[in-house]
Amino acid sequence: RAGRRAAAIQTLLGTAKLNGLNPAEWLKGTLEKEGVKISV
Repeated sequence: RAGRRAAAIQTLLGTAKLNGLNPAEWLKGTLEKEGVKISV
């Protein structure tokens, strides 16, 4: 299961990068839109 999850995350981050987005910022924004609280 962990391998599939990792592959899915890598696919999403890779797609963001291919579309000219900062993958970390894209992921943070997406999670925040879904109501996930992120603290750094």
